[in-house]
Amino acid sequence: MKYGSLFSIWKKDNNEKRVKITSWSTKLLDTSNHWINAVNKEEEKQYEMAAELYVKDAIECIHKESFNKAGLSCTSAAICMSKIGDDSNAQKLFFEAGSLYENRANLILNESISESVWALKQSYENFIMSGDLKKAEEIHDRIIMYATRINPLSGSHELRLLHGMSQIMLGKMKYDSAEVRKVDRENSTLYATIKDLLNIRSKKVAKDIL
Repeated sequence: MKYGSLFSIWKKDNNEKRVKITSWSTKLLDTSNHWINAVNKEEEKQYEMAAELYVKDAIECIHKESFNKAGLSCTSAAICMSKIGDDSNAQKLFFEAGSLYENRANLILNESISESVWALKQSYENFIMSGDLKKAEEIHDRIIMYATRINPLSGSHELRLLHGMSQIMLGKMKYDSAEVRKVDRENSTLYATIKDLLNIRSKKVAKDIL
């Protein structure tokens, strides 16, 4: 092989590596990245805008079947809704987060029980915060059952752990009095985006049943 050909291969490989590095850094700074923008808005205490961006990120993740990430985005959106005093929609988003984590737990169960248990813990936490205690109890029983399969002595430990999880979440949901206000639902894109999420999820559930 000629040196010119070797140089061309090296140059191509080097360029590909450079592209990967650039694309990663660009992704972090990408203004169209809903997650990054949502985190920034939340830090600025612009909770309404942050919630909308988190919901948009959740929708994107659902389409990609990245259910853990979608669940995290729904939880983050729910916390933001709680901080502006909208408990009703916060509970809806917590419920969706619980469902998404449960979905992931079901998908991964045959591959990794430990990962499934992790997802179910997130699911349990969110169902507690949604107020659906019946569903939370159902998830709770599954966690104990699977955890015992991994380690027969771990059941009681998991039980103690679960009881403390909801208290941690409650601490994150303190209202920000500066942000509690009436939101114009007629003209707010936030509520339209939440409605889109709920519609997508209901269609997905119906499709899975069929």
